[in-house]
Amino acid sequence: MYTKLKDRNDKTFQQLRSLTRVQIQKNKGLMRKKNFVFIAVIATTLASCSNEKFLSNNNDAPAPIGFASYSQNLTKATASDLEFYHNTFVVYGSKKSTVDNEINQVFDGGATSLVTFNEGASAPNEWTYNPYRFWDKQANYNFIAVAPNANIIKYDWNAYASPLTEVGTTANDFVTVTGGYTLRGQNLQKISTTSEIKKGFLETTTGDVDLMTSTLNPQEGKNHTADVDLEFKHILAKLNVAVAKAKNLNDAAVYVRSVEITKLNDHGTYAESNYDATVDPKVSGWSNISIVNDEYKLAYYFKDDLAAVAAGKPLAAYNTTDDKTVPNYFIESLVMPQDVPASATDQAELILKYTIVTGSGAAIHTENYTYKLKLAEAFDRFYDRCNYTLSFTIDPTVITFDATVAEWGNGGTADPTID
Repeated sequence: MYTKLKDRNDKTFQQLRSLTRVQIQKNKGLMRKKNFVFIAVIATTLASCSNEKFLSNNNDAPAPIGFASYSQNLTKATASDLEFYHNTFVVYGSKKSTVDNEINQVFDGGATSLVTFNEGASAPNEWTYNPYRFWDKQANYNFIAVAPNANIIKYDWNAYASPLTEVGTTANDFVTVTGGYTLRGQNLQKISTTSEIKKGFLETTTGDVDLMTSTLNPQEGKNHTADVDLEFKHILAKLNVAVAKAKNLNDAAVYVRSVEITKLNDHGTYAESNYDATVDPKVSGWSNISIVNDEYKLAYYFKDDLAAVAAGKPLAAYNTTDDKTVPNYFIESLVMPQDVPASATDQAELILKYTIVTGSGAAIHTENYTYKLKLAEAFDRFYDRCNYTLSFTIDPTVITFDATVAEWGNGGTADPTID
């Protein structure tokens, strides 16, 4: 608790505030930390200009709680920064007094716990929220979060229960909000590219959501870090399909006409407490895996790839220095963690259709091909937090000819006598 200073026009206060602005300018170069966003919290210095007491635990101004966040194990924001994927997350936080062990909620996961990335913001840093909370020097904190919001996955913690438990206790868990989650089959590679796009799974009416949860970050109110660093991880799986052509097709044009993956499960419910990567096989946090939409599939179609159609050229890049070309990505989609169905009646499969064009001018040949792969032959399992790539190389054997001549058959002989 603290009481606000009454006279904000006091000359001493104005001088100190001016000095603070100078110090802020000096510290602008310290805004980033390698591998994750780390933005310094700027605490405004206040001068006492009345007879009122200013309570700050240690006789200095309390600093607003600031956040920094980054995503786990991935490579402007870079792919290791949460803002590369999402501009928002929802935080849950509790504090426990070191004086009397009283537990209080600080962030309850509600509307005032939404943290938004605002590039260039300075107070308390680029991850902003409203209203700000301030550090209690005589308390210990626990923070945890979900991105991009709590609409699908929430942290199941009753911030107003009595007695209140701390964030991070085993009784609390990340869970699906209601009825589980169903994927729609969004493909980031609708327009094929030569690298993974990685971002674009946002919460829309037609797309899928790259759901993320954070690890727990405990903090001491007296010796807290400048920002609360929250490390997020992807809790779904991701599947990529890439296609290249072999060197022996350098003189041929290869067009991928379509890629379809069918019969994968699209629905599940989540409880992070079930996840266990310490055993083999790993245990997923997703359960009740099923097919909700019989039409669910991951798909790419050349006719929808307007960039490729307009260019009128093969989709596989041409590279004569390697044994194969740089691959083009045709599928980049989130998938539900699951065992890959392999039974005859429920067999997930991939069908790739492509065209090879050889020759030129009047001497040209165009031929279509269809390739089918039982997906279980490539992967028997999709695990939470894992990225999978199925990379094809089109390397057909040229039809060649040789010729021999069969010996004449013995048709018999005739030996008539001429008189």
